[in-house]
Amino acid sequence: MLKNELEKFYKLIHPFETLDETDLEYLIKLTDIAYYRRSEQIIAKNSATNKLYLILKGRVIEYRDNDEVVSIYNEYESFDANSLLYGSSENKFIVDEELICYEIPKNIFLSFIEKYKSFRSYYVEGLAKKINSAKERERNSSMASFMLAKVSDLFLHKVAIVSPETSILDALKLKEEMKSSAIIVEDGIYRGIVTDSNLRNVILTGRNTAEPIKNIAVSPIKTIQHNDFLFNALLTFVKYQIKRVVILKNKEIVGILEQMDILSYFSNQSHLIAVQIERASTVEELMEISNGLVSIIKRFFESGVKVRHSSKLVNELNRKIYYKLALMIFPKDLHSEITIFTMGSEGRREQILKTDQDNGLIISRDEFRDEVSIYAKIFSEKLVLIGYPECEGNIMVSNPYWIETLAGYMRRISEHVLKPTPTALMELAIMFDSESVFGNEDPLLEMREFIAHRLTDNLHSTNSFASATLQFETPISFFRSFLVDNKHGGELDIKKGGIFPIVHGIRSLAISNNILETNTVGRIKELNNREIFSREFALELIESFDFFLTLRLKTRLQKLALNKQPDNYVDPVKLSPLEREILKDSLKIVDKFKKLIKHKFQLDRL
Repeated sequence: MLKNELEKFYKLIHPFETLDETDLEYLIKLTDIAYYRRSEQIIAKNSATNKLYLILKGRVIEYRDNDEVVSIYNEYESFDANSLLYGSSENKFIVDEELICYEIPKNIFLSFIEKYKSFRSYYVEGLAKKINSAKERERNSSMASFMLAKVSDLFLHKVAIVSPETSILDALKLKEEMKSSAIIVEDGIYRGIVTDSNLRNVILTGRNTAEPIKNIAVSPIKTIQHNDFLFNALLTFVKYQIKRVVILKNKEIVGILEQMDILSYFSNQSHLIAVQIERASTVEELMEISNGLVSIIKRFFESGVKVRHSSKLVNELNRKIYYKLALMIFPKDLHSEITIFTMGSEGRREQILKTDQDNGLIISRDEFRDEVSIYAKIFSEKLVLIGYPECEGNIMVSNPYWIETLAGYMRRISEHVLKPTPTALMELAIMFDSESVFGNEDPLLEMREFIAHRLTDNLHSTNSFASATLQFETPISFFRSFLVDNKHGGELDIKKGGIFPIVHGIRSLAISNNILETNTVGRIKELNNREIFSREFALELIESFDFFLTLRLKTRLQKLALNKQPDNYVDPVKLSPLEREILKDSLKIVDKFKKLIKHKFQLDRL
């Protein structure tokens, strides 16, 4: 194998891509390539090995004594690090498909474990650390894109250029005319700068504006070329503690870059959008603002922000849009008589890209029903215009079923608990995951408390409610192979397979423990505080859940970029080897969690 091909291989494998050039070159020199026939045993149980194996082609199966399959290793995966770390192998490794692999000497592998945190995180520490290691790579990748960005990629402010003898007044007039952020004083040799703070001092001190501008200019000025790296501009700002730098194209001044320009390069602009929502006076303005949320989400993702954190902020912006639209649609005399609430992922503050509407409305008294219904229908129609599609299940305030008094909702909840049909249980679930977006939120809190009390008072209904956790098969086989949907291009449904079981199982535990927190991660933390499960398992659940959300967002953004409809499907083939391994580990956590739910709610007796 040629050196450059082996180097290319290692740079595709985590954590080997973190090696410095010296260690990578050393590793390449000591790497052997080997071939093994089908059914050949590579490692025997309780035996010591002196190599780490990285599969280039083929497949290896790890077996226990009774020939029970423990794991399957495919291309770009490694085995058996544990035997190198702990002295012997717990199981045996048999070639299932003829194998071509690279073999790394034990002493080299152990030296990397000692030297590199990335190797320790991947081979020694648990799932949570492994997932965080992957996220660190994503953040480093995002930072790398920033390091490669050029000054010319950013918006440059116009600059008014005047001669040194130009009067302060004339220079100020030119600045205002050009709407520039500063005045450059230049005569071919001398260069100075006059900013707004300099001009304020002229006014405050009563200085004569007929004086030449050179008398108040600051010199020398800091310059940087337009094709220089943005990072070098940042270093200039930090080193000299200045707020702006002049941009040159060769020797000609082409504009000014301000410190805030670099900060806004990373900024998600969320505060600006919140202000825009507050100032909006028409549905059309809200529609334009809403359309900009996707770019914010993309910027969050590229900056390495955890999806569960960014989704909270995005949902807060969505809530502001709901609130502003309600102010526009519903007459003022109805504001204190209604409560508009969102349900499902929006209610849990976990929605990241806009999906269809899931909302309801509580009226204070039945006499308002007809009037409120008229405006509620308009409200739903305008939400569609803004970018929130109609709910396929008609769970919207335009549906009279979802406009009810608190007493009416409570009667319905009691009926659902006594007759827990799948539809009834689904309604209870989304109603429990609800959040007020307009009006008095006290009735909604009372309704959610009522759901929890009624379910916990009825053991059979509670168990039936929790049983939905098991309704979808986890898309991984006992042999750690992905179970994909061939009717959907060989992809797997990450929502059914990973997200929903965690969301609904945790929701069921929250209800049975009278926890009114709506957010899934918040619920997991509270359940851990009450010692429902260990801190370690709570951390694994949180990291697995976050990984599922991240993976779904990543593929949705990719599909949007290709003008495809985003969905919940993920193609394992298109994932990196590390992502595939973490996905397998995370799905195993889901299976472990399902067993906990099955035991906790005695679901084998249903």
